[in-house]
Amino acid sequence: MTDTLKMTFNLEDGKTTSISLASPKEGITAEEVKPVMENIITKEAILVKGQKAVSIKDAVVRTVEEHKLF
Repeated sequence: MTDTLKMTFNLEDGKTTSISLASPKEGITAEEVKPVMENIITKEAILVKGQKAVSIKDAVVRTVEEHKLF
């Protein structure tokens, strides 16, 4: 199985954007992810077509199970 941390932000124009990170540490918690996302917003590290990230929408760890065929 492969895990990906997907962090989604709300933009100034009402749209959203996401950052995905492969292989987050096992057992990562909201208490660890939220300050990172807040820092990204504070430092204006995300700009999409001139629109800044203004708030956190959500964060999820997505697990994908792969079945090798050959």
